[in-house]
Amino acid sequence: MADLMAQLKTQAVGEWEMVGECFFTREPLYDMSWGDDFELEDKRLTCAPFGGPIAAIRDERRTVLVTHGSSAVAAGGGLKPLLRTFTSAGESLGACLWEGGRLVAWGWTEEQQLAIVEATGKVSLFSPFAEKIREFSFGAVVEKDGVAAAEVYGSGVVVVTEPRQPAAPPGAAAAAADVTPSECCEIWVVSNVRDPKPIRLKSPSKEAYRAAAAAAAAAAGTGARGSGPLPGVITGLGGLGRPWLPQCLAVLDPRVTLSRGVEVLAVVGGSLWQLDEASATDHYPLALRAAGSAVHLAVSPDGSFIALYTSDDRLLVLSADLNRQLTEFETRGADFAPTGLYWVGSDAVLLTWPDAAVLVGAFGDSVQWSFSEDLTAVIPEVDGCRLIMGRTAQQLLRKVPESCVEVFRPGATGPAAQLWDARTLYDDQNPRCDRILRSIQDLSPASLSAAVATCIQAAGHDLNPVRQRALMRAAAYGRPFCPPDFPRQLMYGVACRLRILNAARDPRVGLPLTMTQLEALSLPVLVARLISYRQWLLAYRVAEVLKNIPGGLAVAVGGGGGSGGGAATAAASAASGGGDGAATGPPMGQEQVLVQWACAKISAASAASGSPVDDEQLKDAIVAKLKCCPSVRYAPLAAHALAVGRRRLALRLLEEERSAAQQVPLLLSLAVGPWVSGGRSAAAATLRSSTTDAEEGGEGGREEVLQRALRKAVESGDTDLVYLVLFGMYRACSLPEFWHVVAQRPLARNLFIRYCKAKEPELLETILTAAAAGGSPAAAAAAAAFPPSAAAAELSGLQFRAALAAEEQQTDPAPAATKLASTLADVAQKYGQSKECAFQSKAVAEMGSLLREQVKLERETGQRLFVGLSLVDTLRTAIRLGHHKAATALKKQFSVTDRRLTWIKVRTLAEARDWESLEVRLGECLPYCNGDALL
Repeated sequence: MADLMAQLKTQAVGEWEMVGECFFTREPLYDMSWGDDFELEDKRLTCAPFGGPIAAIRDERRTVLVTHGSSAVAAGGGLKPLLRTFTSAGESLGACLWEGGRLVAWGWTEEQQLAIVEATGKVSLFSPFAEKIREFSFGAVVEKDGVAAAEVYGSGVVVVTEPRQPAAPPGAAAAAADVTPSECCEIWVVSNVRDPKPIRLKSPSKEAYRAAAAAAAAAAGTGARGSGPLPGVITGLGGLGRPWLPQCLAVLDPRVTLSRGVEVLAVVGGSLWQLDEASATDHYPLALRAAGSAVHLAVSPDGSFIALYTSDDRLLVLSADLNRQLTEFETRGADFAPTGLYWVGSDAVLLTWPDAAVLVGAFGDSVQWSFSEDLTAVIPEVDGCRLIMGRTAQQLLRKVPESCVEVFRPGATGPAAQLWDARTLYDDQNPRCDRILRSIQDLSPASLSAAVATCIQAAGHDLNPVRQRALMRAAAYGRPFCPPDFPRQLMYGVACRLRILNAARDPRVGLPLTMTQLEALSLPVLVARLISYRQWLLAYRVAEVLKNIPGGLAVAVGGGGGSGGGAATAAASAASGGGDGAATGPPMGQEQVLVQWACAKISAASAASGSPVDDEQLKDAIVAKLKCCPSVRYAPLAAHALAVGRRRLALRLLEEERSAAQQVPLLLSLAVGPWVSGGRSAAAATLRSSTTDAEEGGEGGREEVLQRALRKAVESGDTDLVYLVLFGMYRACSLPEFWHVVAQRPLARNLFIRYCKAKEPELLETILTAAAAGGSPAAAAAAAAFPPSAAAAELSGLQFRAALAAEEQQTDPAPAATKLASTLADVAQKYGQSKECAFQSKAVAEMGSLLREQVKLERETGQRLFVGLSLVDTLRTAIRLGHHKAATALKKQFSVTDRRLTWIKVRTLAEARDWESLEVRLGECLPYCNGDALL
């Protein structure tokens, strides 16, 4: 056992390289398995951070031999490049033909979407399986000028347009470098590819570009060495470093800027510009000013440092505020400038050439490596870099974690190293282990706790499962002797995370994450990444234990190169086929993983060639898998099935949904389509197309689905749901069809009538007219709620109230009264159709007659005093004005008794103190009035 432990310790330090006071190591990750039909030499690669996928396409910047199986395929009489995606282990994920234009730049977003920027400013987004998700454009201005260069970062894209050249006069010819553009290049940014809104940043001054162009021309005249193109690279395909363009640029993520907005660093000549939406600030580092330009520019993952490689072969490291120069390193002996500059975490800078690399530490110390195979790609990570060597191997270059140094460093005598030795002796049954353990405890009260924590942390950072187990055993040996305040969940949490990391690093999965990367990414987002890779079983098992891991449900926000909720949203989209995912946000539980699996299964069944999978069989297979999670929702699955054109499957899945709030809106969508946005005509067109298969199959017809939606809404007891169904049906269906369904549900019918009385009485009048008339299916359905007599009575009441309301709004009473009298006659006639409404019919008829008489009296007297008065008030007004004949005519027309008319006359004349008139008519009053009462 001692020999094995010594061998493990030797293997751990075998690849360590000291740079200054730190150790760096290159640890093997995978033996790449690209496949025999894949030629890596002529490809252009882009690799996603956090162990993400790799995309490859034929490099049009190089002169290569195009063959059928390696670089392109014949399509439409021409050769189109083939876009392929792989896992980090080189396992193929997907492929598609690239149908777009010239590729200017590409890269992976933090959501694991491949963003390809074309020369016209169009950006296409692809899933890890090379499935196109969507596309957007930077607008007409960028399309007109063209894209010179672009960079994909975090959640967005930055593009640099070509300088706008002035129109040349006829017959004039000049070199492009000698022509001063009318407008300098512009820098545009889309900060979020999910919601693309192009924003133009401030640009460096035109004087800076002019000075840089003059300096470049002078350097070219003296034959100064520049970066120069690599062998086999075609020039003239755009890019930075040309006159009137920045030499290089880098993007500052909003998470590391003081303004919390996107900022761009651009090198123009001897100045370094810091650009944002509001300002452009120039800085002049002395070394950059002396060199005149820079070739490479990179920002550390945490935004604390800026690295520059100048044209005179010097590496500069600046502080984030660009005011302090921290490191300067000069390279010697290179025939050309490095092909790349990358940060190794935030601890060192890596300069790469095709067959060599130089690692520069914080204080200018360096180490150089020569490779037997060309360096194919370098992928920066939050704690290091991944190196793809040729087509055979992938390595992780990183700073050795301090915990590993304390345990494995040769000659180390710290508490953690002693604890390792004590465990080795304990396994060999050597009693010296107890003496070592006591010596650790004698150092200080907290020394043993620190040693145990260091071993646990070292196990988390180590990539070798055997060393991980040995380190955890060493920690377990010292754990029982630690004080009670030692974190009880520390070992368990690290052990759970190690099991997850080892499973994810398996070549069949291809996610080579370290513990530092996992902490930046968070476990819920890792589940989302596994879903995007369609590793369903592993994602399900990880989600199953999330709630048991200390801090397992926490989602990282910011830091770590951007990996928060965006990655999880992308995973949801990728899992559902790259379209409208059925779920958003980090899938933290088994239910969400199963929902994403079901969505992917529906998409795969819908896209499969040959005979399609039967809806009933597909539904049974999904339900059989989901029955283990009683809380799972089927409505998102039905929505996804509807989105991919499986209407019958959506109906069957909705039968399993228990929540009416989620079930009813989808049933409504299945029946009436997008009525909210499209209106009645658009919804009707959708109705015809969406119900064709139902009508052909004889099941799930529109009327049946509508009745089902209305029944579920009524049974839920939620009036909002009922109104949702009612308004959706009304806007999408014809009125007879609408009422035919609604009239069968008393609660829904009464709610709709209440709404119509308050908001749309004309609509209810139309329905009641149909019910009163009869003779049609809609009228028969309406009669179930309103028998013809009741419908006529209700309709007459509506018209009566509407007529009174219209009369009150008129300013000229005479024409209004005439019109109202005519309307009341019609209302009385309709009331007369029902025997139960005889009184209403007579009352409304007499009111119309009274209105006509009042209009006539106003015309005769020339005074507007009568319209709107009651019969008694009309008589009293006529008597007061001396129109006794008119009062007598009204008495005869409206059957007023002589006794009542006599008392009206007496009281009216007495109130007016018209004693003379009262004395004249005393003889008429005596037969009906007592003398004492008259007195």
